[in-house]
Amino acid sequence: MIWSDARRRHAAIARAAEDDLASAKLIWGAAKGDDRGLEPDSYAEAVFDAAPAEFAGVLADGGTAAAYAVSCAWEHFWAAQTATPLERRDMARKAWATFRERAELAADVQYGLGWDASEAWEGTRAVRLRKVNRDKMQRIAKMAGRMYALLRGERATKVAAVPEEIYSVEMGADLARLLPSELVVLGTAYESLLYDKIADRKAFQYAVRGDGPAGRGPLVIALDESGSMHDSRQEWSKAVAVALTRMAHDDDRAVAVVHYSRSVTVRRLAPGDARGVADLIQHWLGGGTDIGLALRNAAHEVEELAREGDRGADVVLVTDGVDGRSDLGEAVEAVTAVQARLFTVAIECGIDEDNPLRSGAARYVEVGASDLDAGDVGALEGAVL
Repeated sequence: MIWSDARRRHAAIARAAEDDLASAKLIWGAAKGDDRGLEPDSYAEAVFDAAPAEFAGVLADGGTAAAYAVSCAWEHFWAAQTATPLERRDMARKAWATFRERAELAADVQYGLGWDASEAWEGTRAVRLRKVNRDKMQRIAKMAGRMYALLRGERATKVAAVPEEIYSVEMGADLARLLPSELVVLGTAYESLLYDKIADRKAFQYAVRGDGPAGRGPLVIALDESGSMHDSRQEWSKAVAVALTRMAHDDDRAVAVVHYSRSVTVRRLAPGDARGVADLIQHWLGGGTDIGLALRNAAHEVEELAREGDRGADVVLVTDGVDGRSDLGEAVEAVTAVQARLFTVAIECGIDEDNPLRSGAARYVEVGASDLDAGDVGALEGAVL
């Protein structure tokens, strides 16, 4: 991106240019890795010298990442004017430390949430000021990326015997087609090596041709947000919702999420809705549990999607306990009445075999504490594919 475009598109650069046009242009160039025109011992030179090499690629195009780097550097600009060269270098290192924090978050959400680089940088803006939100999003994004890769890997394995779809092996960066031999390192100390191979487009993946099978219809996820869904339960369930949403969008399926406790919030998620995914992760209701309310709202959402032409829905219910407030039989019947399949995911709880949430489900799975701690999605393999 050239200087005039950067100044027009990014508020941080425009503000810096208003303060000191010449210096802003030099620091923008330094952030991108351009040392032309930098004076010895100047603050701009310190910014150039302190730039972390591992982010050179994302900075070079002068996009959102470079604009944020300028914003971080500019916070120290005026103090740097009366500082010693050594102090300027220390200021530059502090600016890059701030940049690194957000860059690492952006890299994780880009991989884990399926965003492109621009969406990743913009999407992290909403959580960058509160460390608890930032750390939570980062953990969920990493977990969601592993879940998505594992679930897609299982799907590829299942259709590997179909010659008109998968016919060879190649190198690339398509998470949906990674070989199981690549995915085996997820959750281990070698996980970062796989990320490096993906970044370099050198991960082994299935080569495909022809059209894949069409998706069934909409996916409606009823997500328990009652007070007992704390810590690892909440993070695991949010990661599952993100991973399943990505899989559904891969198959051109509409997605709706019903957040529930004793009230509900319903959201639709379109492909590429980075802000919506960020909001999904951060959304929280608290309070008690009313599963019947959740399923009735899920059934209503299925009906609405059917009126729009999307039929044959799957409803995934995620819960960590059964409430005694609802007629669960009627609630499950409301789902089946709209010709939707119910998948029940029980987190750290066992649901009796004669309970409608289990007996009326197309599939019932239980997730234990070890699954939550490891960010494991093994229990869901084959559930909604």
